[in-house]
This record gives sequence, C-alpha cells and structure tokens, in this order.
Amino acid sequence: MIRDMNPKSKKPTNAEDNLCVFLKGAPDRVHIRCNTIIEAGEVVPMTDSHISAIESGNTLFGNMGERVLGFSRLALDPK
Repeated sequence: MIRDMNPKSKKPTNAEDNLCVFLKGAPDRVHIRCNTIIEAGEVVPMTDSHISAIESGNTLFGNMGERVLGFSRLALDPK
C-alpha cells in the first residue's frame, strides 16, 4: 500500500487535496475491495459484468503466463 498526499495543500478541504491510499495486487484480491470503477473516464458503480470482465481477463492473461496486477485508489476525507 502506498500513501500519497498533495504537498501544495497544507490544509486540505476536499478529498482531492488530501491523503490517498493506493492498493496493488492480484485483480481478484483488489476488486473485492472496490465498489466503483473508472469506465470511459467516468467513475461508475462496479457491476457484476465488470467483475466478470476482470475475472475473465485475469484468467486469460494468467493462462498465457502473464502476470496480472490490479490497482485501486481511495481518496481520504480530510476530516
């Protein structure tokens, strides 16, 4: 897990200026901790079809001997 913050904002008032937590790992371990996904540049609720696509891609690339990683980010509320 990596933590990051905006060094330009000494007193953050919104989540975008505050501390973020990043998670990297196996897609099947990362997606179970998420409830949204970025689709076409928009944050949307994660659906069963998204989960199915993630799992299918993970299986496909894994069967070809490729290492697959999942990533997530959580912007923390400054309060």
